[in-house]
Amino acid sequence: MNEASTPYLRSLIGPYPDPRSLVGAYPGWSAPARDPHDAAVEELVDLYRAVQGDHPDWDDYRAAMVRDRRLVLRLRAERAYGMVHRG
Repeated sequence: MNEASTPYLRSLIGPYPDPRSLVGAYPGWSAPARDPHDAAVEELVDLYRAVQGDHPDWDDYRAAMVRDRRLVLRLRAERAYGMVHRG
């Protein structure tokens, strides 16, 4: 997620007294990436590794995260609405 989409997401959550009533989750954001070795970039690297494995060029990845001012959106689900598939 980058900072351009963050205001939109916050507008969906922010004006309601209980944000869980709209999204069914507790939202949280990391700070935007500002340095290739700050906490936000480290969290993005950890997330990438967990989902995709190794990146071919971590320096390039880190630079892109800072350039795009990426951040991590964390949602802890509290409820599921609608039909839930039970595998």
